Amino acid sequence: MNRSDYEVVEVTPTMVKIVDLDRGNKSVTNDAENVTRELFSAHGNKRFIYRDSEGYWDELLHTNGRFIRFSPYIP
Repeated sequence: MNRSDYEVVEVTPTMVKIVDLDRGNKSVTNDAENVTRELFSAHGNKRFIYRDSEGYWDELLHTNGRFIRFSPYIP
């Protein structure tokens, strides 16, 4: 299965931060729908923040686990 490789690096009551491991599979950016579903399933309705393969922090905006769009991460 061709999916993104990422690591959960922080979980708080309101957010989950992940890092794209950039191991040659899909990036988190290119697999946002699946990543969002996985994070929602594991952590519920929180903010999903990720560091992309270029080192930028962004947010996966979603509604109940359904990916909507990307947004710059604003703490």
